[in-house]
Amino acid sequence: GGHLGYGAGKAALERALLATPDLPVSILRPGTLHGPGGASLHQWSFIKPALDRRPHVVLAYDGRSVFSTSATANVAELAYRCAVQPGTRVLNAADDEALTVAEIGTRIFAAMAHDCAIVTFPGPPRADGLGFNPWGVPADIVLDVSRARSELGYRPAVSYEQALRADIDWAVGA
Repeated sequence: GGHLGYGAGKAALERALLATPDLPVSILRPGTLHGPGGASLHQWSFIKPALDRRPHVVLAYDGRSVFSTSATANVAELAYRCAVQPGTRVLNAADDEALTVAEIGTRIFAAMAHDCAIVTFPGPPRADGLGFNPWGVPADIVLDVSRARSELGYRPAVSYEQALRADIDWAVGA
């Protein structure tokens, strides 16, 4: 066969692992990862305007897009739970709160003590990029972690606020 794209390749790998007899494998499906030292820090789209003391940011989709986030500390906690309770399972690995893009921006601006107006408009970002945000999606992507809680007793290692503070401190320092 030909080369699979990322999504198709990931799905094929998951199917192969789950079909392997006697292999206790836990597949974790995170949202947008965030944590100190991360390769892609989506929060930068709000941290940078706060550092620059910009008076406003502009968001497409009325700022209401939801794309679940996943603190790396919480994904690690869930991976640990899977390791001490081996089994074959597929679990979502996400922060408890599924915030809108505007809510994420508001929390970052509050944590950085920056007064910034969030201006929104309906529909997708403009062709010139105005309104773009990494979490700006036309249809919400919300991950439910209730199965991880019920089957493994998972509890977040850090709250969203704690994780956000660590993200901001790391990003500003870096």
